[in-house]
Amino acid sequence: MSSYSRMRVPFGRISRVDILEARKVLQKLASLREELDKKRNDKADVEEIHKVYRKQTETSNQFYR
Repeated sequence: MSSYSRMRVPFGRISRVDILEARKVLQKLASLREELDKKRNDKADVEEIHKVYRKQTETSNQFYR
């Protein structure tokens, strides 16, 4: 009757696949941050900036699942 919870698993027991997936998500977040900085510097339309924020939110949610 053990329930598997990623939040309670020690680092030594997290699978390599989970770590690699988390890394992909973090890399995507870094890319989105760069995209956001570029749009801000280019003084892009507010809607374009909001699109990047929404992508960041969706990607961040993937990381914490």
